[in-house]
Amino acid sequence: MQKVQLQRSKNMWIALPNEAERIHHHNTQDRSGKTRICLSRSGQSLIESCIVMGIMCFVFLGVFQLSQLFAAREFLSYSAARGVRAKAVGFNNFMVWKTMRVGVIPNAGVMISPEFEHPPTDWGTGTPAALWSAWQRAMRETPPSAQGAVEQSRIPLYLGAQWRGQLPPILDYADWDTVSTPDPTEELSGMLSVTVSQDYPLRVPMHTAFYAGDSIELKGEARMENHHSLYLTDAEL
Repeated sequence: MQKVQLQRSKNMWIALPNEAERIHHHNTQDRSGKTRICLSRSGQSLIESCIVMGIMCFVFLGVFQLSQLFAAREFLSYSAARGVRAKAVGFNNFMVWKTMRVGVIPNAGVMISPEFEHPPTDWGTGTPAALWSAWQRAMRETPPSAQGAVEQSRIPLYLGAQWRGQLPPILDYADWDTVSTPDPTEELSGMLSVTVSQDYPLRVPMHTAFYAGDSIELKGEARMENHHSLYLTDAEL
């Protein structure tokens, strides 16, 4: 039979547990206390992991946006080089303008003309072998692209158009109007120069943390000697 000790305190009798109950109660508190400490440390680790992952994603998005900007500036320089080269060999300004626009297609955004619906991809990634095959296809010099095939068929028609009204139905992009392609100018030294600029849209998430606006001005320049007068002469009609 369990013995219970009684103690009088302020006209009240309080039952005191025996030694075994006190030890059991003390151990229970210790175990529960350890459990609370472990849970507290686990929650702290989870919060710290979330903070680190957020910072890493933030840095990754910033680096990705910078890489896009560097690539966009390279395409603008390529477009300017196409323009001065076309002018140096004697093409007229309209042909030079079309050539520069074609050179900056990678910066032009979504193709809106002709209307194109991407077919379902056949790049399987369900198995390691299929994933490796998809990686090999992506790393080719000219990876397969249904839209690329359409663009390659339309670019000769675009360059062969006789006036600007023919151009939008042949080929057009959502951000082509953000690109400025002025006519090349000839310097006193006989060098041709042109500067292609673009109000490049920023579409990477959280880009406002790095830059206040939604677009940034990029420029590409090129210079080349004007040598078409060495082998071409203007015909007088």
